[in-house]
Amino acid sequence: MAGSSQTEPNQDQTAAPLGVSAMSDEFVKCPHAYYQSALSTAPVFQDQETGMYWIMRHDLIKQVAKDTETFSSRIDVIADVYKDGMDPEVAEIRGGGVTRIATLLTQDPPEHRTYRDLVNMTFAMDKVLAMRPYMAEIANSLIDEFPKDGPVEFISAFAAPLPVTIIADQLGVPRERADNIKDWSDAIVDLLGQVGDREHQIDCARRERASSDYLFSEVERCRKDPKQNIISDLCTLTYHPLDGEPRPLNDEELISILTQLMVAGNETSTNTIAGGMWYLAQDPDLLAQLRDGDERTMKVFVEEILRIWSPNQGQFRRTTRDVDVEGVIIPKGAMVHLRYGAGNFDDSVFTDPETIDLSRPKPRQHLTFGTGIHTCVGAPLARQEILTGFQVLLDRFNRFELAEDPADLSVHRHYNLRGLTKLHINCIE
Repeated sequence: MAGSSQTEPNQDQTAAPLGVSAMSDEFVKCPHAYYQSALSTAPVFQDQETGMYWIMRHDLIKQVAKDTETFSSRIDVIADVYKDGMDPEVAEIRGGGVTRIATLLTQDPPEHRTYRDLVNMTFAMDKVLAMRPYMAEIANSLIDEFPKDGPVEFISAFAAPLPVTIIADQLGVPRERADNIKDWSDAIVDLLGQVGDREHQIDCARRERASSDYLFSEVERCRKDPKQNIISDLCTLTYHPLDGEPRPLNDEELISILTQLMVAGNETSTNTIAGGMWYLAQDPDLLAQLRDGDERTMKVFVEEILRIWSPNQGQFRRTTRDVDVEGVIIPKGAMVHLRYGAGNFDDSVFTDPETIDLSRPKPRQHLTFGTGIHTCVGAPLARQEILTGFQVLLDRFNRFELAEDPADLSVHRHYNLRGLTKLHINCIE
């Protein structure tokens, strides 16, 4: 990559190589063939539908992620993704309540590190490993409620409540509010993914506002009566800003961090668990390999599902100057989409990327949790949730079968995330 004084993009490179809208049913159901075709012809291009510049190749995504001076994360990851601006009523609703500020996902160095250091300890590996029996207990309790005869709707019965219950417990939110966490998270990611019509977006904005109001009330409660949970920890920790004296985090910082932990703490795990089951229920040989293998085999399976399903299809940046990426001039101020889902199918990194390979070397090279300073802070927790979930499922059942036609695969029409809306499975003991 190199700087450039040009301000007009290379028009020969801006024709969308996907050949289909990134929000179309055919693309969201299975984008893999589109990615493989586009990677070989135009690893950088401008998506005319959104105006964003996609970076698709694995090595380019990593390069861009490292160049935080040129590709800034200081954006509103919801409002700024709309090509023609967010609907005024949606923006007005979102503007109420606690003011949003840049902390983790939307902050650049050096300020980013001051916030990241506060939450790193929350998801330290030793803490996550100690949670395995607790996670297994939740997974078993969910399976106990599966119907005794007939199929189970796997997402609402297992893939969603497992991580939602865990993040609710870790935050210190009562379990009876776990459904609210899922509802609020879905609303926020729908806004991020430009999902639905105006009325749906207004409803999502109201639900997002409700989540902020609730988290603020929990912050107030934990300040007065701290417990052993993440909200209390963040309320009592000392923050060391670069431009002032050490102090507690303020309301805006707390709500920003907690909202990100709430959303990231369930969406990736839910969509990966559901995607993994969709594959297992159609591939008896894959299931047999898992049964014949050891824990490392299961860990590779988790990484392969994270890669091949790519529940987080990408992340956004804004350019601070004109920049040349592979011959495409991206002008200053442009929105850039690091398309992790495409990078995860780059055959220069992953041999036979469309195959779940339980012997794949370096299985963690995928980009699903991001790369660089914004690698997901909750990745250790998500990996353990997915691993424990499948271990318990394989302990409790001999095999799994789809209870619906694979052609009826129902996937959210979302620009940034990939997840099933429903999945009916027969679980056979």
